[in-house]
Amino acid sequence: MKSGSIAMGIGPCLVPVLLSAQTVDSVLLEEQSFTHLPFVYSVYSSVIDRNGDHYLYTTGLEYGLLGYDIEDPTAPGEVFAFQPSSFNGLKPTNLFQQDQFLYVSLGAFHGATQNAGMATVDISDPANPAILDQWDSAVFTTGTAIVRVQDGYAYLGMMEEGFAILDVSDPANISFVSSFQPDTAWPGIVNYPPNARGMALKGDTLFLAYDCGALRAIDVTDKSQPVEIGHYVNPQQPPATALAYNNVCLVGDLCFIATDFCGFEVVDVSDPTNMQQVAWVNPWNCNGLSWFGSDGHTNELITAMHDSLLFISGGDSELLIYDITVPALPTLVGGIIQPNDSAVAWGLDVRDSLVVLNYIDNSLVIFPPQPYYANDGGFRILTWHVDLSTLTPVGPMDNGSVRVSPNPTTGPLRIEFGPFTGARSIVLRDALGRSVIRRYAYSQHAQLDLSALAPGLYMLTVSDLNGNTSEQRVIRAH
Repeated sequence: MKSGSIAMGIGPCLVPVLLSAQTVDSVLLEEQSFTHLPFVYSVYSSVIDRNGDHYLYTTGLEYGLLGYDIEDPTAPGEVFAFQPSSFNGLKPTNLFQQDQFLYVSLGAFHGATQNAGMATVDISDPANPAILDQWDSAVFTTGTAIVRVQDGYAYLGMMEEGFAILDVSDPANISFVSSFQPDTAWPGIVNYPPNARGMALKGDTLFLAYDCGALRAIDVTDKSQPVEIGHYVNPQQPPATALAYNNVCLVGDLCFIATDFCGFEVVDVSDPTNMQQVAWVNPWNCNGLSWFGSDGHTNELITAMHDSLLFISGGDSELLIYDITVPALPTLVGGIIQPNDSAVAWGLDVRDSLVVLNYIDNSLVIFPPQPYYANDGGFRILTWHVDLSTLTPVGPMDNGSVRVSPNPTTGPLRIEFGPFTGARSIVLRDALGRSVIRRYAYSQHAQLDLSALAPGLYMLTVSDLNGNTSEQRVIRAH
């Protein structure tokens, strides 16, 4: 992977109104640095300091919890390191910052798993942090993958053993409150156990990405006795397809879910007992045979720019950036999309103009089988900025305009042009910006057959001989 500007834009993000508007055309990325770890060492998560200090905190199973001065993002400088020995041998896997405290999940979850644990670290002085307390338990033995904190309680994802709730109202005195194992039998699509992977909280409802157990809504009003109140799985899930609900984030009543090689979903969770799909972005045409070797596997996600952009880390396609101002029609506007380059981003963080990607190395892992091959662990710092374009679309059938119908379509798509002025170029691109249909029209209408294409979102571009261009979203429905 080389330094330099990386841009992936698939055209203006059009909202369904015929008014002038300034919209996201593309998100431009520029690499600042890549800190490579020694062979087979990985970074799983990171947090850019939320107190305004120029520090980055990372967790890696082998190296532990590390802190870096990133005042100059082109040359991160290590300022502290808490190796696993600082946590009674437990390996740090994830972290969450609240005020001047880091909450660090402990316990390896790959291969030889460890006991579950969590530590609190005071970073009032980021260059001289102090471990305040640690909780761990031999009752839970499948490691941890995530930690989230709200209102004095920590929620610790413990993979096969569900999650624990810990009282951290005094960060120097962690106490166990309860544990909860969601229903492991639903939806019953695969024959391996679900794992607590991603979490987001909305009031007293915990939304859990439960891996092959899909999405769960759990009422945690009574911290000593959580209750599962809802579950959700993609109603369009292809038959015989592996489930992997990896991570979640909330924007109001919408839950954005990373669903591994099936892309991501947008789900309305305003009623957690009856969650409903708003959108499913499926850029890799997932099916039952494509989990291994898929061009992409979404891992974690986070929003930015007042929740108008969604950043997603992943395997092979290391970073995808979507405009989600219209949640039902997310639009790809940037990313690092280099399939089969042996680079896999597990976690990520975004703050201000910085994005940090966390890379893993699984090159020596033989069992369990991995969906992708990665041989370069470490973390990568990039800067990002939005390229805005001002659009002035015209009304239907005016000079230079285009009308398509039906939209969504299950196959046939009719394109009608305004007053005919000569040949028109027609290009249809998929969610990754690849041309899937290209032709010319020599009359006032044209017909495209989309039946051979995978269901999903496409961008239709029509250009005339005078250089006028019209772009519209087209949905290939199921």
